Amino acid sequence: IDIKKYLGQGGFGVVFGGTYFGAPIAIKTLVAADQTEVTSIENEIALMAKLRHPNICQIIGFSQECVDSKHHYQVVM
Repeated sequence: IDIKKYLGQGGFGVVFGGTYFGAPIAIKTLVAADQTEVTSIENEIALMAKLRHPNICQIIGFSQECVDSKHHYQVVM
């Protein structure tokens, strides 16, 4: 994964653009401060992983780590 540029920011995190084996991708970074946010993010990832539609980005993969009691997620689409 090659992160190229900042694309924007939303309520839960920041989105970057990049490439994965030459294909354009988006990397969505999310931070959850409590269990409610963790559940919400994990439910979104599970739902997005099942969806297949030409107008919806398909999830390629994701990672999660806990730093200073906050859960950090990186979703690659």
